Amino acid sequence: MEKTEKPYLLICGAGPTGLLLAMEMQRRGVPYRIVDKKEGPSQHSKALGYWARTLEIFRKTGLDRAVVDAGNPIHAVSSYYQNQKLGEVSLNQINSPYPFGLILPQSDLERLMIQKLEELGGYVEWNTRFKEAKEIENGVEITLSHLGDLEETIRCPYLVGCDGAKSSVREMLHLPFKATPYPDAFVLVDAKFDWPRAEDQLEGHLHPDGALIHFPFGKGRGRILYMRKKGEDPHQLPSVAQVEQVIKERTGEKIVLSDVEWISPFGIHHVVSTAFRKGRTLLCGDAVHVHSPAGGQGANTGMQDAYNLAWRLGLLYHKRADESILDTYEEERMKVAKEVVAFSDQLTKSIEMIGGRTFLPKAVVKLLFRLGLKSLSHSKKLQELFSNKLAEISVNYRGTSGVSETVDEAAPRLSQKLLPGDLVPHLRLPNGEELIDLLDDQQYTLLVFSTKKVEVENVRILVMDPSTKEHFGVTGEAFFLVRPDRYIAYRSNYFLDKLPC
Repeated sequence: MEKTEKPYLLICGAGPTGLLLAMEMQRRGVPYRIVDKKEGPSQHSKALGYWARTLEIFRKTGLDRAVVDAGNPIHAVSSYYQNQKLGEVSLNQINSPYPFGLILPQSDLERLMIQKLEELGGYVEWNTRFKEAKEIENGVEITLSHLGDLEETIRCPYLVGCDGAKSSVREMLHLPFKATPYPDAFVLVDAKFDWPRAEDQLEGHLHPDGALIHFPFGKGRGRILYMRKKGEDPHQLPSVAQVEQVIKERTGEKIVLSDVEWISPFGIHHVVSTAFRKGRTLLCGDAVHVHSPAGGQGANTGMQDAYNLAWRLGLLYHKRADESILDTYEEERMKVAKEVVAFSDQLTKSIEMIGGRTFLPKAVVKLLFRLGLKSLSHSKKLQELFSNKLAEISVNYRGTSGVSETVDEAAPRLSQKLLPGDLVPHLRLPNGEELIDLLDDQQYTLLVFSTKKVEVENVRILVMDPSTKEHFGVTGEAFFLVRPDRYIAYRSNYFLDKLPC
């Protein structure tokens, strides 16, 4: 394939984050190039948990169907302590067309994303390393290194680093990125084995020696991830027999591992970059935030960074917005990254408590966990809140500078149910259509709760059925301006002649 002669941006890194950005640029008609120093896509499982919000993003390309078909849906998370079940959290309360978690090795996801990118007419330039860049007038001058040390210099308006925790693009910007490590060491194993319970639930086994988690891939394969005992060499590679012994001690199950694909010791840490943008260079994914795998939100958050950036670049390239539209990317995604890091940190420290990493007696810790999980297991509302947080459906941009509202005090008030910065909820309309499918992800959509005839240039108008008012907290006339990424940019209880878009 011929290279794009005049790309609008260069994407450095072809993991899930970079691939999503490339797919979105292809869909939106924005010329780009995507390069990666590797020879080809990842061959290891790496990340493997994907949540509803990410699947909703895939929906616009049809990639959601292929990913769900290839993955293993998870409908519940169960917790055990020394072989006794403490509780179960249903994921069926996730407010999405995808009320489940999905287990799929990253290598399989990347393969499907590359296939979709090629179907759309794009491709990845492998064996191409980002070497250096400098900002020039109205753009960035970038030096790439190809096989055989052949160098190429290109110029384009924007550079986007999606090149992981050891990002060369971030290092070029001299942004500090010192991670805080957790004290515990871990081991992960991907293999074939017969698990005694259903493969549609994720199991966390809490034990005084450390937690163990089972991630079922489906069809008799899965991942075992466990915390090493205190005092163990964190770098030593355990044998298959040693892993089987740990499983037996912590779950009570005699599991035989076969067809072992990967055994790896690893440590975890967390950090959020001090900046997501410097001039005409922007950063997404692990290049700007790294955190504990607890919650399985890492790859999801990175791809949602890319999606947040993609709609902005699309409008900017097609001259439907000016460069100020990029100004709130960092503000919004840094807010989310900090919240995700804090949430995963809480989950990790809770797991560490069971492994004796606390001053409390183990009997007290067990009692606290049992009471907490019992409350969660028996409360539909708590399960809904927890599962929507895991699924990143509850991510919002409330209070950021890119969202707003105007209110006529004399008109019926708008409730606090859906605020500027919130995600428009998944909703089946009276005619059977899904609201998610009617919102335009190439431009803004105005949801109209009024009998007035409204026309706005370059904005899709959707007149809402009165029966949907309760879902938006509306009693009288109201207008909700929805961004291409489905977040509410603006709301009002009267029509404003000039909308903020």
